Amino acid sequence: MSQGDTRTDNARLLKALAVETEQAPDWIQAGRRVHSPHHGAGTITHLLGKRVFVEFGEQSDSPRKISYPSWQHILDTGGLKSISEIDPEAQSSITSPKVGSWQNEQSQAFLGDQLVEGLAKIAHSTFQELALELADKIQAVETVPAASGTQHPLPAALHPALKEALVRLGYTTLYSHQTEAFGALQAGQDVLLATPTASGKTLSYSLGVLNDCISNRNHSALYLFPLKALALDQMGKLQQIIEHLPPHQQIKAGLMSGDTSREDRQQMFSPGPPQILCLNPDLLHYHLYHVGNSLSRYETWREFLKHLKFVVVDEAHTYTAGFGAHLANLLRRLRLAVDRVGGNSNALQFIFSSATIGNPRELALKFSGRENLPQRLHLITQSGAASPERTLLCLQPSSSPNLDAAGIVISWLQKNLSGIVFLNTRAAAKKLLALIQEKLKQGSQGNLEQKVIVFHGSLANERRRAIIDSLRTGEVQVILSTSALEAGIDIPGLDCCLIRGYPGSVMSFHQRKGRAGRRDAGLVVFLPVAQNPLDYYFGCRPNELLHGPVESAMFNADYPTVLAGHLQCACCESGLASEEVEGRFGPQAGAIASELLDQGRIRLHEDTGWLWAPGRPHGEINMRGSAPDTFKLIHRETGEQFEEMSREIAYREVYPGAIYAAQGGDGRITTFQCEELDLSSRSVGLRPFVNENQFTQALTDLKVRLLDRLREPAVLDTTVQGGRVRLTWGWGEISESVDGYQLLSKTYALTCTNTRCSSYRKRLSVKVCPHCKRGSTPQEVIEVLAEKRFEVPYCTKFEAPVLRFEINQTLQQAIKAEVKRIKEKFDIRPHREVAQELKPLLDASPEFLAVHSAAHQICLAAPLVVIGAPQDINCIVDHEIERKETLDTVCYFYDTYAGGNGLTEAIFSRFSEFAARAKSMAESCECEHGCPRCLTYHGCPQHNEGLLKEIGLFLLDAIGRSIQ
Repeated sequence: MSQGDTRTDNARLLKALAVETEQAPDWIQAGRRVHSPHHGAGTITHLLGKRVFVEFGEQSDSPRKISYPSWQHILDTGGLKSISEIDPEAQSSITSPKVGSWQNEQSQAFLGDQLVEGLAKIAHSTFQELALELADKIQAVETVPAASGTQHPLPAALHPALKEALVRLGYTTLYSHQTEAFGALQAGQDVLLATPTASGKTLSYSLGVLNDCISNRNHSALYLFPLKALALDQMGKLQQIIEHLPPHQQIKAGLMSGDTSREDRQQMFSPGPPQILCLNPDLLHYHLYHVGNSLSRYETWREFLKHLKFVVVDEAHTYTAGFGAHLANLLRRLRLAVDRVGGNSNALQFIFSSATIGNPRELALKFSGRENLPQRLHLITQSGAASPERTLLCLQPSSSPNLDAAGIVISWLQKNLSGIVFLNTRAAAKKLLALIQEKLKQGSQGNLEQKVIVFHGSLANERRRAIIDSLRTGEVQVILSTSALEAGIDIPGLDCCLIRGYPGSVMSFHQRKGRAGRRDAGLVVFLPVAQNPLDYYFGCRPNELLHGPVESAMFNADYPTVLAGHLQCACCESGLASEEVEGRFGPQAGAIASELLDQGRIRLHEDTGWLWAPGRPHGEINMRGSAPDTFKLIHRETGEQFEEMSREIAYREVYPGAIYAAQGGDGRITTFQCEELDLSSRSVGLRPFVNENQFTQALTDLKVRLLDRLREPAVLDTTVQGGRVRLTWGWGEISESVDGYQLLSKTYALTCTNTRCSSYRKRLSVKVCPHCKRGSTPQEVIEVLAEKRFEVPYCTKFEAPVLRFEINQTLQQAIKAEVKRIKEKFDIRPHREVAQELKPLLDASPEFLAVHSAAHQICLAAPLVVIGAPQDINCIVDHEIERKETLDTVCYFYDTYAGGNGLTEAIFSRFSEFAARAKSMAESCECEHGCPRCLTYHGCPQHNEGLLKEIGLFLLDAIGRSIQ
């Protein structure tokens, strides 16, 4: 069939957007009275295919007309109920939503007629075709128009040689934010660039650095990058400018990584140091040791630091939680080292580039150590860069995300579009690739198989570079990536971006969507996974994802266990005068240094009062929280090493018996089975496996064990007579073990797609579900074939402070009564269809619901009380037998960083304040049963199961009000 025969009839599709094969229930018809938990009572005015239009507040001066994307969506989410289902008491309490509450249904993208209009307004004809192909699945459409940008002439203060190099490269003007950054650096200020992706941040700050280094040959600059691939990419851009300078004006620049040999490092610093040095924080951490080394080969390193003028921290938003705390202390040590070798840390200029975050100024001032000098920081958030049109399509939550994603990618291939698909795990990327290749074969399009490739951080360096090069040259058309390509690396030619699954933060979502449309018009598609609570939430509320607040980057640089390690390193490499400890390392540092002296970790020179440290304490600090302990994957038949991964990932993915997929050099997915995981040689032997429909899933278990009490337990009364909670803060062990695995099969079969039905995603042999009587459809069905347990589990562990949270039986009885009340309110009984968000009332015990929900709400509110990031703290609910006075159900909060970060101690010491903040935050959220803002969060060890907002609030209220 020719290409012309397969073109979509756009006019016909526009007319048929709302064609519906099934009939809506009788109560979802024009003229019927209904009730919404958000808007109160209303009347259905009409249906437009699947879409349902309701008018609320008809008797008021300003009635609200709301559109719902489909009547099926209403049934699945319980977004509307027939007014007859509301009993008289409940009906009398129906109220309108709070003034000022966010009403997602009023977004333009939700209105049926306007959605059609929005699709018709997509200017790019191919993107419009793609949108129309997905029309029945679209929840929202948004088109961001192209911007011409604001351009200025090249600054007069540019060195003539640099100006000539820029002209040779085609730069005759700069964007407004680039000239603003150049001017701020010329004026001696620190600079923070927080402009959108693809706005030219690297050129923005590098011009000022290059200009100064050309004019002042004794000045040097240090560039810090979180990822080696990012450093390579940015170094290439720098070298391109340097190579166009006249030979006598060229600057010596070097990149140093863990792979750089000693010989290459010595050559880089011989006969003199580079003026610009790029490296990662991990390497800087170890290299600072040589500040105090008297060997002559390190003299040029000390010379580099002595003349250091600029410190560039690229992708500053990635330094959060423990990694951010370590970087802040590393920069404290860097400033100390500069002064020790004869430089001037007060004259340093710090440059930060960051994605859009909630607290850019605060982050930059913490890193520079200039919180008391905010006037030195010049913040740039407005971009003057030109940008092409970008179309965003937010799809409805999908029960078959892989099938939908495969269809989208194949459509890109057929239309000769390039693109990137972001997935949250390597396993998901490989499964999607296998499905795409299978579908291409079925459609006799096997020639396109090699046009799709997987990219992730475990690939060998050469393989990763080859993939990026093949994408830039067009040899590869679509890349399936984990977060490894989320930041920094410039691939300007991508037409499309598919985000399969919410990435865990709004900030990451914006970073990912910025990968497409950097040079020409771009299309971004968000495909939420229906089974994931966070995906489901944002899938139903795309406006909050697209335009809601972005998270802040938080960390606590002064937490004792973090600060103590860096104090020891500072004493070892540079030495510290006892009177300058707190001035350089913060108000907590004096007490910590005193304790380190008592422990013999640092020493005091009695005559001079200087502190020093023996040995080399640098090896005790892991900047990113885990030791660099990697395992090599070996093909048993060829002896080839094709991947490497950390110990934690190896235990979860390539345990003995595991089925593991990898993409070969020919582009095809090869399935392996692990034969051996050798802990001594840190290698994994794998052999090809033939059954492509089978896969394995690790059986994991996370345990928290209290090893030692750090303080006496606290017993708190509640408003429930005789009801109490007990808090025990101590030192604990957090261990994650892989105890075995399940062997599963993946097939496509008839199944029920009604999320409220007991046959949901189960294999059916009939076309109508025997339970809910809805039509069954072919979907991916997963079935367990076998289960194996290991004699000795594969375990990783770390130690950190933990907080045990318990309730007594009296409080449990009150919680049970509250759960019973809520069940009666919503008429929830076994073997009846239940709204998805209320299923926890049937699936979890009342005490589990209460403790788990309250703990989540406390974790989410933690940054409102103390300095820290949400990912600094986590919690898990466990069952411990033979408990006395309290229940078997206990909750553990734990610091997520080895050695701790202070969050559990703060919760223990200020529990009433945390409970009050958590209650206030959850109550102020307009959702009914819980959402990512007030209940669920990415990274919950129990997969956000067993949570309900109301029950958590009941427990928090009982605790908080009793203390007040």
